[in-house]
Amino acid sequence: MNNLINVDGILVSGECKLEIGNNVKRVGSKSWLRFEEYMSSKDVNEYMEKGGLKADLRWDVKKGFVKLVEKWDMKSKKVVKIS
Repeated sequence: MNNLINVDGILVSGECKLEIGNNVKRVGSKSWLRFEEYMSSKDVNEYMEKGGLKADLRWDVKKGFVKLVEKWDMKSKKVVKIS
């Protein structure tokens, strides 16, 4: 994925790893259904391929439903672990 996504000031690329918790969204809502589809994703590409939206990623990270494990480093032009 060449496109970078700004998630609360952190740039992520498709290869960046994620950790996703349980689905705590309102049962039956559109966001709950999307979360059910992408909650097994291991990286941003998979998250998007399974129906997650950029807005979902931003919201889920902000609310703590998804944790960013890696980010895109502009200086080195590669994925690095978030410390």
